[in-house]
Amino acid sequence: MEFTHMVSNSISSLLCLTWILLLCGAPCTNNDPSPKEASTLAAALAFAALAGIIVWGQATVALLLGAHGHAWVCQPLFDHPHYPVLSGLFDPEGLFYKNGIFHMFTQDGNESLTVKNVLKNCQRDQSAYRSFNLHNQVNVDKLFKVDDWTSLKELLNNFTTTRTSLDILGPALRLNLQSLSTLSIANLTSYRLQASEPITRKDLDTFADQLNTVARQMVDSVSSRKMDNIAYSVRRIINNELRQLKKIKSVVLYKITTLEILLPPLNRQVNQSLRDLQRIQSYLENEEHELEKQNRKRYSNRLENYLQELYTYVDSKIGREIGKCRPLWRVYHSARLYVCKFVIDSLNTIALFSYLSVLICAVICPVAIKLLKISRMGSDYVAGSLRDSQRGLILDNGLNWATPPTSCTPEERHSPTITSPQFGHHPSSPVWTTEPGSSSLVHIAPTGIHERMTQECGSPYSGVRLATLGGRDHHRLRF
Repeated sequence: MEFTHMVSNSISSLLCLTWILLLCGAPCTNNDPSPKEASTLAAALAFAALAGIIVWGQATVALLLGAHGHAWVCQPLFDHPHYPVLSGLFDPEGLFYKNGIFHMFTQDGNESLTVKNVLKNCQRDQSAYRSFNLHNQVNVDKLFKVDDWTSLKELLNNFTTTRTSLDILGPALRLNLQSLSTLSIANLTSYRLQASEPITRKDLDTFADQLNTVARQMVDSVSSRKMDNIAYSVRRIINNELRQLKKIKSVVLYKITTLEILLPPLNRQVNQSLRDLQRIQSYLENEEHELEKQNRKRYSNRLENYLQELYTYVDSKIGREIGKCRPLWRVYHSARLYVCKFVIDSLNTIALFSYLSVLICAVICPVAIKLLKISRMGSDYVAGSLRDSQRGLILDNGLNWATPPTSCTPEERHSPTITSPQFGHHPSSPVWTTEPGSSSLVHIAPTGIHERMTQECGSPYSGVRLATLGGRDHHRLRF
């Protein structure tokens, strides 16, 4: 971009300077260019010619670079999807690389990595691991795939366990269970019946009443009072100790009854547990080797599953998620877009506008050259007239009068016209005229020098320029 801007600015500056000189050299009025204007116009023509040559050369170079760049650079870069030119240059057995530009990623001689596949995979946003065959550098299958780990299989096959005696039914437990089984078969019916019997054989309330009756029948007051005290003590025992004993008896009787109900199921459960433990112990002793083998296999399978999940995770991350190749495609696309759209197309645009500028200069230059020729012809005529006047070629008033045409007015007929014997009476030859009452001669320039003007009197010298020559003074007049 900086190069194109620099070239565009240089061309613009050159053309602007050329146009400034051309505008400065152009005549400002209908008169012929002055000597300064003619000099400026000549300098502008020279500068325009030089600028045209430079711009034409630059346009030719830009056109060659743009056209060949588009054919040799842009088309191969945008030749999707096979990229035959890039493949022929950078693939194995190509022009620049014998093993291909990506040979550092391929260690196996039978495997090749082509530009077409790399660009296609990067455009599809695949991982760099898949696009550049990085398994030759970091082989994830070899590192994490359990199926290829022969050493792990050998290690698991040689996996040994330490055998320990597992006493599920030990001697102490066996003895306790047997004792519990023996105790649980006890018959508590007799104990329940014994607990159901009354606490005292006699009725103490009746005994206390009898003592009171006896005390009332006794004559001796002392003995009677003693008998009443005994009856009172019996009633106190009945209210305190006997009542408490009855409560305890009821609780004991309840517990004995409960035990009598619960002991048979307990005995059956103890016996069943004892039999089950004996069976388990016998099974462990007989199937110990098989159980060890099954547990070892289960452990190995679980370990292999963990490693397989690790391989799947790493493969999915590296192969599909980590290290995307899309940024490389963006760099490639941006590079070719920059080269083709901003450089080569800019060169073609510069070439087009440069040729247009040269064409404009080619159209303007002939006009400027014509102006220079007119200026030089006018200068030559003036210089010739001055030389003729200095040599004594000024004609007298009465020599070679020419009669004006009948179409002229009477005032115009009084204006005699003479023909120079040197130039003759021809529209393209200069003639001399004199004004009535004046001794100065007027030089008539030939027609067709600058521009044509229509003369009302129908004179054959239409669009003439009169130059009054009087001594050293030189004045220009225009009809």
